[in-house]
Amino acid sequence: MTAVTQKTNTSLTSRATKETLLERALSIVWNVRHPLSPLCESLLPVPDCLIYQTKDNHRVTLERFPHSQGRGEPILICTGPLIHSRILRLGEGNFLRALQKNGFDVYLFAHRGQRNAQAPRNYTSNHSWNDILNHDLPCAIDAIKRYTKASRIFLLGHGLGGLLTYSWLSMGGSRDLAGNITIDAPALYTPHTIPLRYTLLHKILSQIDQYPTKTIAQLQAQRSPIFHPDMSPEKSRSIFHHCLENISPCMVNQLLSWLKTGRFCSNTQYHLSTIRNCTLPKLLLAGAHEDIASYVSFTNDSLSHGTFQKKLWKHLPFWEDAKQPIESILAWSETFRNHCWED
Repeated sequence: MTAVTQKTNTSLTSRATKETLLERALSIVWNVRHPLSPLCESLLPVPDCLIYQTKDNHRVTLERFPHSQGRGEPILICTGPLIHSRILRLGEGNFLRALQKNGFDVYLFAHRGQRNAQAPRNYTSNHSWNDILNHDLPCAIDAIKRYTKASRIFLLGHGLGGLLTYSWLSMGGSRDLAGNITIDAPALYTPHTIPLRYTLLHKILSQIDQYPTKTIAQLQAQRSPIFHPDMSPEKSRSIFHHCLENISPCMVNQLLSWLKTGRFCSNTQYHLSTIRNCTLPKLLLAGAHEDIASYVSFTNDSLSHGTFQKKLWKHLPFWEDAKQPIESILAWSETFRNHCWED
């Protein structure tokens, strides 16, 4: 195959990926705003909460779902800065309930800028990925360890939340963990050229504290018959109503930089290269039908010492049929669960 042909194929793949993502975004908005869309799903009630405070005085509430029959191994679930982890509470909360039933003490991660957070006075909300990584995540982990008296916890990340766990490992965070689990969290990116219109939009909005994502989600969508292939209209509507968070310009800058360069990094640190020799047990789950984080990107040797499994779900509704991910998590974690209590 010639270099010209390879370049053409790469260009076509990149274009198809962008079109797929745009299609998915329009579909979700259509389902949210369509007049025939049913009411939102309710959220599973929160039985308990745990509050942590950062060194720069942010107070954040973690929603807790304890094991019903005594002490369970603590697991902290991260879903990223745009989608709140309460997304796992939609409907019957099958994924959460399955973890509870099988002996885990479950915590849903929240951080500064989200609805569970109380900011200090005179705080400007233009926080970055580094703020969450350096302040919020370590404080949340420490609070859980102190509350449960555990030596270590499990960390589970979905999508961008999975990238947050990779970041934590790259900073030496494995000493706090019994194991790390990621679901549909791309280890590698194919570099993309950011379209001019997105660059211009970012410049226009760069003077405000936050991108008003939650407000934009409520605007009237184009009246065209587009339906999301993965989710019901009520599920799409519920995600926008209950789970979507505003995102800061600084955070957007970092996300765009990753897509543009294909390098997942913070400041000058390239995260994947720094965890190459991390021996912490890792489980990487990816959907065979995943069109946001292709499972091919998980096989890189930067994530050595890990267990990779490919399953048959798509990116957003993996928690709907909890059986596949739960079976994988339980089988893999059985060997390491006692590490939570070992000195």
